[in-house]
Amino acid sequence: MSHNDTTQTSQQVFLSSAHATHSLSDSEKIFDLASPISPPHGTRILVCATDFEMPYSMYNINSSNNFLAFTNGTSVTLTPQNYNINELVSALDTGLTGITPNYSVQTNKLTFTSAGAIQINTTTSTILYEIGWTATDTQNSTSIISPLVCNLAGIPNIYIRFKNININNVDSGGQFIGTLAKVNVNVNPLEYIFYSPVENLYIRCDERQITSIHLDLQDENGKSLEINGQPYSLTLSVHYQYQRTPRTIEEFNFQSLNEIQENIVVNNKDA
Repeated sequence: MSHNDTTQTSQQVFLSSAHATHSLSDSEKIFDLASPISPPHGTRILVCATDFEMPYSMYNINSSNNFLAFTNGTSVTLTPQNYNINELVSALDTGLTGITPNYSVQTNKLTFTSAGAIQINTTTSTILYEIGWTATDTQNSTSIISPLVCNLAGIPNIYIRFKNININNVDSGGQFIGTLAKVNVNVNPLEYIFYSPVENLYIRCDERQITSIHLDLQDENGKSLEINGQPYSLTLSVHYQYQRTPRTIEEFNFQSLNEIQENIVVNNKDA
C-alpha cells in the first residue's frame, strides 16, 4: 500500500555501509546524497526501513562490557570475543589474583571466594549484567554470590537510529532518540540477520530536505555496536504526503513550526 498521495514519485534509498561517504565507526556511517530528498512545497516526507541485513558478528563480550574490578584493587580485563560460561569462568580465574570464581549449573549464578572479604566495584565494572550482578549490590564477604543469573546470550535487538533526522518514535521514557527500526536478533552468531517488517510503518520526519543520512546501529542502552568490521545494508523507502490543515487547536500541537506558519499565511489570504 502506498502512502504517497502527491504527484511526486516515491523513492527507495539503498544504503550500504561499505559505500558510506564518512565512516565514524563500524556501525556509525554518514551517507551524503548527490541527489537530495527534496519534496515540493506543501508536502512532507514519510520514511520507513523496509529491509535490513547484516551478519551476526557481534561478540557477547566486547570492549564495553569486559572489565571486572573489586574494591581491593584486584581487576581483570577480558579479551573481546564470544565466551560460553566455562570459558568465562576460566578467563576470570586466570585474570584475578587471590579471588576464585565458581559457577553453579543448578542456579546459573557465579560465586567469588577469597581469603579476605571482597566486594565488587559496581561503579567501574562493566560486566555486571553478564555475570548477574547489580549496580546496587553491596555484598562484602569472603564469599559473594551473584544476585541474578548470568547472561551470555548477547544482544537481543539492534536499534537503527538516525543521528541527523528528527522522527517522532520514542523510547521507554518517552524520549525522542531517532529510532527508525528495532531489529530482533533471532539467529545464531555467524549467521545472517534479516529484517523485513510485517507492516511497513511510515514515519513523518520534520526535515524539509534531506541531503545526508547519518545512521548508527545501537543496543537498547544507546551504545554503538561493535560489529568487527562487517558490513550492513538498509533500504530506506520514502513517500511524500500533502500537508493537511489542522481541524482543531489540539492538532496544532503536532505540527512543526513551519507548518503552523504556512497555515497562518493561507488563512490570512482567505480572509
